[in-house]
Amino acid sequence: MSIGMDYRTFWYDEPDILDMYIKTYELVEERKLNELNLIAWLNGSYVYEAVAVVVSNALSENSSLTYADQPRPLKDEEDNTSVDSEVLLFQSQFDTWSKLMNKQFEGDGQ
Repeated sequence: MSIGMDYRTFWYDEPDILDMYIKTYELVEERKLNELNLIAWLNGSYVYEAVAVVVSNALSENSSLTYADQPRPLKDEEDNTSVDSEVLLFQSQFDTWSKLMNKQFEGDGQ
């Protein structure tokens, strides 16, 4: 079958197994679509950069823009620290907000 389940499992095992196969298939397909979306976005980003370089060089006499010699790294080690600090900041803000909401609901119940 197209979701990866064989006929014996389909006909003789529990119906809950079919649900697991369907959910797994949907997750795999969603990941494929996300990967295709990322590839399309990167392609558009490279085209945008190329057009910007061409237009800048065509319209400006002393433009020094050049197209990149190597592909962009998908993961930058320096950015991980800033992302981690942003996540920690968000977590602390969310914790504060959740404590305030819990106090508010506790006060309404009394």
